[in-house]
Amino acid sequence: MKNFATYSRFLTQEDASMLTDILTDLQIPYKIEKDTSQVGSIFIGETPDPVIEVKIQQQDFPKVNELFVKQANQDFVHPDFEHYFSSYSANELSAVLAEPNEWNAYDLEIARLFLLQKNPEATIPTPNFKKAFQPEKIAFKWILAGYMLCFLSIFGVFVGLAISQAKKTLQSGEIVHIYDFQSVQHGKNMVVFGTITSIFIILYKLKGGYTYWSSLPF
Repeated sequence: MKNFATYSRFLTQEDASMLTDILTDLQIPYKIEKDTSQVGSIFIGETPDPVIEVKIQQQDFPKVNELFVKQANQDFVHPDFEHYFSSYSANELSAVLAEPNEWNAYDLEIARLFLLQKNPEATIPTPNFKKAFQPEKIAFKWILAGYMLCFLSIFGVFVGLAISQAKKTLQSGEIVHIYDFQSVQHGKNMVVFGTITSIFIILYKLKGGYTYWSSLPF
């Protein structure tokens, strides 16, 4: 079975069409999946909208990056070329290039070309995808809330899984944890504590335990 990994994410199928059209033209195998697991996103305050994931084979990442750079240069000189980066300021384009793992190679190259167009003297380093990525640290208030949920219902287990299992694929093809080591460890602890607490609550309910435990959601 081919090892597919997420190359880029979009809010809608229409947004993803630009990328998938290029992949089709270049005859690069890909898969489209909808990520509807919103527990972690809602819990840590991120937008709970459905996300379209475009996946390609991990070994194709370097090749697709190179092909997209070439495609971007070809598209950019076309008289009818349109891209949302055209309205970005030089500072905004620089911000895009400073976060290479948040964009696909095509968009990064377009951002670079627009920046050079706006500021021909700009010096733009080659993105180092691996070193540029920094795992996120979950705020203490959300970690504390997660532990509290573990002692109240099974929902804490799902929160812990969302934190400990959340990963992303860098443009280099490397798969990394989205959250830092400490946050991941807290997520694993939530899974353990939440599981133990859930078993305890279930046993009490089966034995006709306290009314308080019986009223908890399952």
